[in-house]
Amino acid sequence: MSKITIYDDAYEVKMVSAIIGGSPKAWGGIVTNRDEGSFIVSLQKNKPAVINIKNQMEVMTDNCQKTILNPNSNTGIFHVAGVKQIIVTPANPPGQPYPIVEITFIPYPIELTRFRFTCPPPPGVKEYVTGKIDLSQMAMLVFFGKPALPQYIKFIAKDDEQIILESPPGVSEIYYKIWVKKVKEE
Repeated sequence: MSKITIYDDAYEVKMVSAIIGGSPKAWGGIVTNRDEGSFIVSLQKNKPAVINIKNQMEVMTDNCQKTILNPNSNTGIFHVAGVKQIIVTPANPPGQPYPIVEITFIPYPIELTRFRFTCPPPPGVKEYVTGKIDLSQMAMLVFFGKPALPQYIKFIAKDDEQIILESPPGVSEIYYKIWVKKVKEE
């Protein structure tokens, strides 16, 4: 026995982010916090809905041994808790040949990974360091108390892939992207 989900007039929204810091010469080396998620926007039978929500917990990589203090709640910057409102503006050819979909999400607080750590020394240093991450560090402070993304998205219900939100070119410390693509029949 298996479950099969059939989508008709549906769009998959994917989200990915990476926060990168440190350096090979720093305690902890290069540190990456990665977050991913996705959901389906169903426009079936004039009853729009967000379904099949997949929120991944943030994954942190570095060269330290660590104990994650919040393994079940470290949502990262992306998290979909539910939908407040979905508005579908019908197509109006020729000027607007496709419907426009707008979704407002229920706010959910960002929670980045908190952890205790033991890190090997950077080159030229002989001792190890242990400690606990301090939420007052600048990288954490940027997100403290903010709602997770997405808070609102808008896209055109057409076949082409569309980027909804993306970090500006040239920014390497924080990368994020949200894009949508029509679910194709196979």
